[in-house]
Amino acid sequence: MMSNLYFVSIAIIFSFSSNFAVASERESDSAPTTVNCRYDKGYIDKLKTPLKDLQSLAVEVGQQICVSSLNVLPNESIPISKQLNSFAAQAKKELDGLFPTIQFDGMSSISEDWYQMVTSENNDYRNFSLIEATPITSGVPPRAKEIEFKLYSDSQSLVTIEMGEEQKKHCNSENSTKNTTSAGACLSTFDQWRYAVSPFQALYTDRILKDNGKKISKLQSQWKRFVEESRYQTELDVWATTVWYGDQFQQLQLSGPPSSQLFLLHPMLVFEHLPDAEKGERDDVSIAVEWFGVNWWTKGFGVSVTSVYNDRKDQPAVGTGATIHIKNKYSVGYVYRNNGDDSIFFNLDLMEWLGDKENKYKKYKAYFN
Repeated sequence: MMSNLYFVSIAIIFSFSSNFAVASERESDSAPTTVNCRYDKGYIDKLKTPLKDLQSLAVEVGQQICVSSLNVLPNESIPISKQLNSFAAQAKKELDGLFPTIQFDGMSSISEDWYQMVTSENNDYRNFSLIEATPITSGVPPRAKEIEFKLYSDSQSLVTIEMGEEQKKHCNSENSTKNTTSAGACLSTFDQWRYAVSPFQALYTDRILKDNGKKISKLQSQWKRFVEESRYQTELDVWATTVWYGDQFQQLQLSGPPSSQLFLLHPMLVFEHLPDAEKGERDDVSIAVEWFGVNWWTKGFGVSVTSVYNDRKDQPAVGTGATIHIKNKYSVGYVYRNNGDDSIFFNLDLMEWLGDKENKYKKYKAYFN
């Protein structure tokens, strides 16, 4: 009789949870808020350059910057990684090689200023800029006899270089197509570098700063609420949740938190009460594991299949039942044992009280890229 009652209760709980899930999904937005961190189709193909290795580094770094730019946590910042430093060093080396100091006096200072700007630990990435090259014309008819190279930064680095035959000869040696003017030749040479480097800041500029201000604010608010209210999850729980939500977390994009949390082999300590046990053994701390569970954290309700273990003298050590989670912090469950000594248990998740809340977000952030 108790066995039948147990299985009927499990069926009722999960039937209710399924209906609850459908209702919750209907109340939520039809699609999660996301910010795409992939380049538009054909964007890279349009940037013709022989510096393919440098361009590949720029693409990797650009995507890394984009998916790291949500800034949910108080002290969070875009990491200055070895990958970014390596890219900046390679870009500086290529620019110095294209415009050696002996023919282009002052270019090395511009490239150094750019390198220092990109790798500065204090840079918040809101002032990224590339070096710009502008021809300066004079005479009648007007001809470009100089090129102004400028880096917009705190110091606004600028150098003006006169274009003569020596510069024309060098720049034409760097190009497959020959230019008839010194300025034209050197501008074409500079474009090799510009097209190779520009992908590293294009995504951040276009997707984060220009087009998605409201989306970014919404995502930040959603994650901050998730950090404060959701249940604590292990690495395995987070993995299961991201697999379940698939496209939301397995792409190069910024995304909001999942609407529900999945739990898989989740360990717990519970306070268990066996009313039929001998006096002195009725109440005890037991080990428990959630085999599988789901928690609708925005609603403060969850359910899971749970087993409890406690080595008592006259009762089976293991019992299995169902757990209901309330307000993302409290849990109550019912456990069936085959001798009829069923029990109830309560759980106050210590990780919710003692754990680092910021880790909730950090675990999901790892899946953005």
